[in-house]
Amino acid sequence: KRQLMNGTSMSSPNAAGGIALLLSGLLAGGAGPIAPHRLCRALENTALPLGGASPDAVLTYGRGLIQ
Repeated sequence: KRQLMNGTSMSSPNAAGGIALLLSGLLAGGAGPIAPHRLCRALENTALPLGGASPDAVLTYGRGLIQ
């Protein structure tokens, strides 16, 4: 039986995987230690927006789809 699930329990593993890939690429490229706020900003600035530009969209869809 299939079930649609959503929320932070579903998005957290995806975000953690995206951060792991980003860190792996940066470290493989010779980058030194990366500050957490810089990782957050990189994910926010490269995310594909979802759901429109209204302030409510951020609460519904988050910052967007990780690229």
